Amino acid sequence: MTEKKGRGRPPLETKREHVKNVSFTEAERHEVDAAAGAVPVARWIREAALEKARRRE
Repeated sequence: MTEKKGRGRPPLETKREHVKNVSFTEAERHEVDAAAGAVPVARWIREAALEKARRRE
């Protein structure tokens, strides 16, 4: 198969396929948004969760 060259973002090296829904109160959402700063909130949450999970190993 030939690699498609065109517009758009290049494919991710490791595809993220699993989604977890998380609910926050309004106050918690503001806290998370402030903590994430300029980083996208989803990335910040993912990195924080993985950091905590890896400390437990």
